[in-house]
Amino acid sequence: MLARQEQRLFAKLLEIDTALRKRPQPTVAAVKRRVGRGLGRYPAADKLFEVTVQQNETGQACGLAIACLLDRSQWARQAQGVYLLRTNGLESDPAKLWHWYLQLEQAEAPFALPRAISGCTPCFTTRPSGWKPISWSAFWRWRYGAHWRCG
Repeated sequence: MLARQEQRLFAKLLEIDTALRKRPQPTVAAVKRRVGRGLGRYPAADKLFEVTVQQNETGQACGLAIACLLDRSQWARQAQGVYLLRTNGLESDPAKLWHWYLQLEQAEAPFALPRAISGCTPCFTTRPSGWKPISWSAFWRWRYGAHWRCG
């Protein structure tokens, strides 16, 4: 998958480069946005390339300088599909650590499922200073029609 993304990203960058060499663009920012869209489309391979926009003497974008970072590429190929678990536990057996990790994941799954189904996420907003907190009992009476009778 990484190799496929790397090839497609390189082809996209070469396409942008050939278009710029045929017809230079007056704004460098537009070319940077176009390169950024290409990099964003292939997130696994975007760290493997270093791209700079070349300018001619009039300040127009006339090409791209594409550098493949070999050290990052080699590391990415070795680390692809590998889990890295950090722990403060004193256990040195990797199989036991992996077993504990799977148990923790299974224990947390029921708590994550209702949030995923309902789409509820915490809302961290601030209240305007003029707002006052309402009584929850008044809210529940209004919401569920619990009328209080006096006498």
